[in-house]
Amino acid sequence: VFPNNIRATASGASGSSSYIFAFAVNKLYYPMLDTFHLWGTLYFYAAISVVGTLYMYFVMPETEGRTLRDIEEHFADKGKTFVTNIRRAEKKRHAARVEGQEEVRGEDNFGMEGEDGKYISRF
Repeated sequence: VFPNNIRATASGASGSSSYIFAFAVNKLYYPMLDTFHLWGTLYFYAAISVVGTLYMYFVMPETEGRTLRDIEEHFADKGKTFVTNIRRAEKKRHAARVEGQEEVRGEDNFGMEGEDGKYISRF
C-alpha cells in the first residue's frame, strides 16, 4: 500500500502502532469490565468503531480506481482534488481519440504506469 520510498519505515510504524493498540486494548479490558461491566465495555468499543467508520466514510477520500501516484499527489498538494485529475484525464483521452491515438487505460493492468504518468501496455 505504501510507496517504495517510504515502504520500510511506514510498514514498521504501522506494525508497531498495531501492536501498541492491541496491547492497550488487552491491558484495559479487565479494568473496564470491572468499572463498566460487560455491556458498558462492549458499548464503549462499539462507539469507537462507529466513530472510526464515520471518520473513514466522511473524511477519507475514495481511492478506488486511482493509482498510487494520484493518491500521493492528492495528499501532497491540498489544492488538487481527484475531480480535477479525472477531468484532465478525460480531456486527454478525448484528445487522443480525436487524433486516433487511443491510450491504454490501466483497468486491466493496475500499476502499469510510465514515467510520464500514462498507462503502458504489457503487450
